[in-house]
Amino acid sequence: MNAPPLEILHVYLTRSCNLQCEHCWINASRTYPMVELEDKYFLNAFNEALDLGLDTLFISGGEPLLRSDLAITLIKVANNSKVKTVLETNGTLITPPLLKELAKYEIDISLSLDFPSEVEFNAFRHGKRVYRRVLDVIPKLRDLGIPPVVVVSVFNRNLHSIFEITDLIMSLGAKAVKFNPILPIGRARHNNISLSVSQYQTLIEYLIQLYDKYPGKIWSMVPHYLLAKYGRRYLNISRMACNYTKMLGILPDGGVSLCGIGIEYPETVIGNIKEESLRDIWYSGRGFLGELRRVKPDEFQGICSGCILRSYCANICPAFAYEEYKSFTASFPVCQKLFEEGVFPHEFIDPSVLR
Repeated sequence: MNAPPLEILHVYLTRSCNLQCEHCWINASRTYPMVELEDKYFLNAFNEALDLGLDTLFISGGEPLLRSDLAITLIKVANNSKVKTVLETNGTLITPPLLKELAKYEIDISLSLDFPSEVEFNAFRHGKRVYRRVLDVIPKLRDLGIPPVVVVSVFNRNLHSIFEITDLIMSLGAKAVKFNPILPIGRARHNNISLSVSQYQTLIEYLIQLYDKYPGKIWSMVPHYLLAKYGRRYLNISRMACNYTKMLGILPDGGVSLCGIGIEYPETVIGNIKEESLRDIWYSGRGFLGELRRVKPDEFQGICSGCILRSYCANICPAFAYEEYKSFTASFPVCQKLFEEGVFPHEFIDPSVLR
């Protein structure tokens, strides 16, 4: 089967984590009984991905710095290959020696801070001294020339604190603040903490105000059409369209899926790099590969098919669509629910193609 370049590779080094956050989409925990792949398999997969057109490597988990030696090795080989590298970490395991090591490389770092309050943040992340460690490491990374993007997971308990959170994060020297509304996936589904439709709309209003205060430094995982009515400049806030036709995820046990969705849903795993090459898996076109490569934006199921901005972000997050509807080609559930409740802006709907 003809295949596009494999531009983005997510490697999930472990499902273990030193924290147990309320919203974790893969249910990571401190002691998770899952076989973890030997380092050589991740390195072999990286080299194969290079030949397939790799442009960006995301190193994630669980907490990837529980396997810090492997994480650093991957960062080093990616730098040597001129591949953009993003380390997604909770930030609590970045020790002084590790800081010195990270400073040697070109790397983007993403870590989290969800509350301006120490008590609330530690409780949400289920860890001791988490708040203090994160507040300590952000300026240290800034001083080393690698200011992090700080992710705020937005939900029903911290929505009205995001102005205070943003001022705190920016005072520490972060590169940007990224607001990710918590999706009801994994642990978040059971904890019932996601934003309601009205709260989602409130978030958009808050983001516009924050962008006016910190232009270019406010990012979010929100659909474009919710920002468009405020003006073209605010479209820069949206950083969420998933490049799903050119992406793969390698799970801690070597399984290959679209992303971390394969951890929670084994039926979405289309192969294992311990048993066959990443190249063969990529060119096989099996499972979601063929499905997502064939579908056109106006062929998605639901409102995404009829949104006039569908060519920018149709579906947005196939993993969330699969979680909600058991289909990778369903509409982004947030947009679908806004449509069903009659609050999707009519000016962005093309009824001639709405499926």
